[in-house]
Amino acid sequence: MPTEPSAEVKFEIGHVLFIDIVSYSKMLITEQSELLQTLKQIARGTEQFRLAKAEGKLLGLPTGDGGALVFRTSPEAPVLCATRRAAEITVARAEKVLAQDQNNGTVTGWGVGALAILGEAERAKDWINRALLIDPDNIHMRYNFACALARDRKGKETALELLVPVFAKTSMSLLNHAKIDPDLNPLRDDPRFQAMIAAAETRLAAED
Repeated sequence: MPTEPSAEVKFEIGHVLFIDIVSYSKMLITEQSELLQTLKQIARGTEQFRLAKAEGKLLGLPTGDGGALVFRTSPEAPVLCATRRAAEITVARAEKVLAQDQNNGTVTGWGVGALAILGEAERAKDWINRALLIDPDNIHMRYNFACALARDRKGKETALELLVPVFAKTSMSLLNHAKIDPDLNPLRDDPRFQAMIAAAETRLAAED
């Protein structure tokens, strides 16, 4: 007697993000619970989590000291989710340091980069203005701020403004780096950026 044909099995590729808490076993039970809840809130707050969940393409698995998120969307989804999580943690830590040492330019730079990743361009600008009041002539800090903001559409204008004094004083080594720096790719088609590069090249050639 012939058997019924089995339903066709469909396979999907899952892209996994593993998240855990360092030194979890050494914490008090109350601390463990609080950190796990914070971890969940951060993950749920990412765009990649919300989109995958809405499409029914997300699987969450507890691992005791963290969790695993299986995205059945794209390979980039877990990477972007992790990037946002890292950025939020960086901002939180930077705020703690700056509360004790508001003149710490290095930590301010980390915070600006993280805020740019989170899409908080206006807040990043506030941090930049604070840092420039402390050290207005630091062209490397300006350059790094511009790189952080260039990736965000809302930060493009500020990035270009930051680069004006950078290219006015830049060395040949920094100029050559700027020509190939992928962080500045969003600015390369802008005539103002092209004009700054050309002016810097002319100035450095005349100084040789």
